[in-house]
Amino acid sequence: MERVIGGGPRAARVATLVIVALGLVAVAWAGFARVNSREHRAGRIRLGADSADVVGVLGPPSARCPGGSVDHLRESFPSGIPATTVDDEIVALREETAARWIYTSRGRAGCAPGRGDTEVGWDRGGRVAWYVAAIGGTPLVIPDSAVSGAQAP
Repeated sequence: MERVIGGGPRAARVATLVIVALGLVAVAWAGFARVNSREHRAGRIRLGADSADVVGVLGPPSARCPGGSVDHLRESFPSGIPATTVDDEIVALREETAARWIYTSRGRAGCAPGRGDTEVGWDRGGRVAWYVAAIGGTPLVIPDSAVSGAQAP
């Protein structure tokens, strides 16, 4: 090590300490970024929560959208679920969803969520009916159903 950095033993120790410190900072930063990610925070949403609770967790949405368009949620159901069961669940979600909030980190606003976006579905009473922490990356969280079994308290 001494030959590589061109100094004596003291310089080698200092260089080693700097490298270790930088590594610890990188690990801490990566851990903080994960804990502070929207996907991670979305996991704190509870079915039945009101809009103030959701805004407290995720902030204001990138887009507020009408509720009827939920067909894109098919990809958020677990694999192996029969298509007819997914169809039934989509019909039920379409009927109960009054509005949808989309959260995106790409500065793009609109009612067609992209991969990695967070989406929250609202019932007619203004409560969270379902959510997906990251479209294409995490499963749809819905109340007890034929598909999911118990998912929410």
